[in-house]
Amino acid sequence: MARVPVPSAPFVGRTTEMDELAAGWEQARGGAPEVVLLSGEAGVGKSRLIAEIMVLAAGSGATVLTGTCLDAAEAHLPYLPFTEVVDGMRAVRPGLAEEFPALAPLLAGDGPATGAMGQLPLFDAVHRALLAVGAAPTLLVVEDLHWADRSSRDLLAFLLSRPLGPHLMLIVSHRSDLPRAHPLRPLLAQIARRPVVRRIELAPLDGAHALGLVRGLAPAGTSEEVLRAVAERSEGNPFFAEELLAAGTSGGPLPELLGDVLLANVERLAPATQRLVRLASVAGGRWVRHDRLRAAAGLPDDDLDAAVREALDQHVLVPLDPSGPAGYAFRHALLGEALYADLVPGERARWHAAFATAAEHDPAPGAAAELAYHLGRGPDQAGAYAASVRAARESADRGAPADALWHAEQALRLADLLPSTETGADERALRTLAAGSAALAGEPGRAVRHAEAAVALADGSGDPVARAQARCDLVQLVAGLPGGAARAHTAALAARALLDGPPVSAMTVWAEALVARTFLNLGDFAEADRHAGQALELAPALDPDAAGAAVDDARITRSAAVDITGRHAEAEDLLVAAERDAAARGDAEVALRAAGNRGLLRYRAAELAGAVAAFEQAASRAAASGLTWSLYGVQSRMMLDVVRGMTGDWAPVLAGRDERSVAAALPVLVAAGRTEEADRHLAALAEQPAGTVDEDTALLGGVAGCERELWRGRPDAAAAWIDRALAGLDAAGSSWQVARIRPAALGLTAAADTAEGARRGGTPVDQARGDHLHALAHASAASVVRPLGPEALAWLAWADAEHTRLSGRVDDVGGWRAVVAAFGYGDAYPQACARRRFAAVLLATGERDAAAGELREALATAERLGAVPLAEAVRATARHGGLRLGGEQAPPSGLLTPRERSVLTLVADGGTNRQVGEALYISEKTVSVHLTRVMAKLGAANRTEAVRIAYERGLLATTPPVRTPR
Repeated sequence: MARVPVPSAPFVGRTTEMDELAAGWEQARGGAPEVVLLSGEAGVGKSRLIAEIMVLAAGSGATVLTGTCLDAAEAHLPYLPFTEVVDGMRAVRPGLAEEFPALAPLLAGDGPATGAMGQLPLFDAVHRALLAVGAAPTLLVVEDLHWADRSSRDLLAFLLSRPLGPHLMLIVSHRSDLPRAHPLRPLLAQIARRPVVRRIELAPLDGAHALGLVRGLAPAGTSEEVLRAVAERSEGNPFFAEELLAAGTSGGPLPELLGDVLLANVERLAPATQRLVRLASVAGGRWVRHDRLRAAAGLPDDDLDAAVREALDQHVLVPLDPSGPAGYAFRHALLGEALYADLVPGERARWHAAFATAAEHDPAPGAAAELAYHLGRGPDQAGAYAASVRAARESADRGAPADALWHAEQALRLADLLPSTETGADERALRTLAAGSAALAGEPGRAVRHAEAAVALADGSGDPVARAQARCDLVQLVAGLPGGAARAHTAALAARALLDGPPVSAMTVWAEALVARTFLNLGDFAEADRHAGQALELAPALDPDAAGAAVDDARITRSAAVDITGRHAEAEDLLVAAERDAAARGDAEVALRAAGNRGLLRYRAAELAGAVAAFEQAASRAAASGLTWSLYGVQSRMMLDVVRGMTGDWAPVLAGRDERSVAAALPVLVAAGRTEEADRHLAALAEQPAGTVDEDTALLGGVAGCERELWRGRPDAAAAWIDRALAGLDAAGSSWQVARIRPAALGLTAAADTAEGARRGGTPVDQARGDHLHALAHASAASVVRPLGPEALAWLAWADAEHTRLSGRVDDVGGWRAVVAAFGYGDAYPQACARRRFAAVLLATGERDAAAGELREALATAERLGAVPLAEAVRATARHGGLRLGGEQAPPSGLLTPRERSVLTLVADGGTNRQVGEALYISEKTVSVHLTRVMAKLGAANRTEAVRIAYERGLLATTPPVRTPR
């Protein structure tokens, strides 16, 4: 029996293939034999996948057998894999040799007699042995069939032409990149024709999974740069990734042994073809254009064609997609690297120069980068510097910031080796380009380092405008970093001080606007308003085109500052002007930012219809300008769903969400009773590690998860979702204090439900958690610098009312009346939920008519929205209170006698038969008789079910404990 391997490398990126193997294994276990042909290039992970299915099979108690073919070259070791298989079978069936004597040659390790008739007894014995072993679940693996000897291939062909054991799964692995003349090809064609055969071909891992594999393999402390470089060089081949890591290299020479393996096929080619593919390795990257190769090779066309044809036939090169430029790619990038590493210095230098000459005057995109690559590997460092600068600018213009950053940093390294008179370009401009590119590429640390270097270079120039510009660039880079607000403020003040005096320039306005923005970020709204106003006062004297961006930035900052002080109309006018002017000059991002902020103004003021219109406009603007997935584009779509949910326009929220805005739809999914879909999204959210969820998703997901569990009557599970939401806000570094009020309020609902359950069961009530959440809600409200908006005030009122319920009071009529009124700004769903809760309090205080009115309002809203769980809860509350809302059947009169109703009421309150008898002055036995009759009348199986049915049918007038969230 095989030793099941203990996989050491991470198992990533093979979910689909593993699921297919697992499905095949389940079929085999059920009595339908399976054969799997598993193929893939060398090192792609065939053995690793096999190890997983072996672990699965062994874990289910199955027999696992393996046979491995080895590259024995001319050693001629026949039946080597089946010798191992038969040895494994003997471990399972110790009497195997006696049962099947023809297996003796394999058991002894000697090959059988040659000739067809000599093989048949052995083949038959192996087949019958597999039938016997395969009568129970058995996994048989034959690995690396491309190295199998002829006898083993014949035996395998024989076995596959016969019925296999009913519970046997056979997996055969082989390389997919076999030469046309390989002897395994005919057998593979024969096997593949069998209907029982399942074919699985492993492709290289994609980029994300390759990086995940490298992370799992790399030793602790390996830098991110090395991890990414290894993942990229491996091109998704796990073996190459492991070899690169084992050699401790990501950008240096390839491991010697791996290089030898890769070069083996090349050395079989004709000399002219070897020279050609070595030349191709100098082109850079994995592929080479035909015209570049032709120019560099200098061969007659016939000789060039013959060499290319042989390289293609031997799978050293493969043709590029015909839809693109004519050219060729190495079968694997590491093959090109191995060839390049094998070149002598003279070859390398000559051929780089030849490629540079071919690219020098090419105006096509990418030619500058190609030229920089080739010149950078030769003696012309000044030329390489100029080409790198050109490539950096070209990449930036084409919207490729990561490439622009790489070329800019390459140029900066070359500049250190050259006299300043030879660099030509302004190093500060290059630093600025690198800083902006790094920021766009998601490298804030590198962006700040380049910006700081630009500040130092500007200071050396003595030009106050240049010095201020460099500091303004730095402000925008550091302002959004953790702890960067104060640093940005200092830099902005310094920039403004450098321009304190005539003449006033566009840079003066920009510096003033940035000072205002940094004051806003620090919470000093009066100073933000003042400096933004100063920027706007300076601007009219300047060219509108030059100062336009600074003016709009000041407008957006000032709108936020004045809105906080209650000047809402002025705030909106400022945003309208910013959006209009930014759109007119083609600044789509600023126009989108202004439109989104206008929506936020209306949202905070609870002007929901206006907020919907503004967010719709922002979302349309984002789509039209290609900014759908920008920060402001995503935020606008998410907020549009949030506000639509509040207004009750649920259809587009449920129909039009995408993976980035599903969080906004989660509360609506739960409210609409789309349980299965909500559960799927919430389960995916719960699997995400702490600290990896943005604050919007943490908040909305936590709220939805809490409400889902409250509708199910599971307050403890609901509380866990609130804990997750609050922890997610903290992990995201959220300073959005007002966002904590709603989860705290819903957490109080869960705490109050738990307390009610404890009181019914006669167990102690722990109010500590609820008290903490109540304090958190008020502390969060107090820490908000701007006046609380209607939504925050409504949830704060909810928290207060639930805190009262937590304490055991059921008569807080004023508290719940205030909650209903607070949600009157237009948030229909929570207001309807509050009405239902208010009605329960009214019933408890005997105000039945008022309770019925609240329930009718709540039911009408629930039915209009399609809020199924709420509608059901409203009807249940009415039944429990003996109220008729219209449309439902009247409860049957006379079904229960007054005594039976009294007994059942006391049972519903948690009384035992003995306690009920003492309360009613009847015997315990009489109580039991009454309960038996009640259960018979209601068709209930037990006393608990009888209580439930009685409440649902309106037979008990006392309001029961309500376990729903509102």
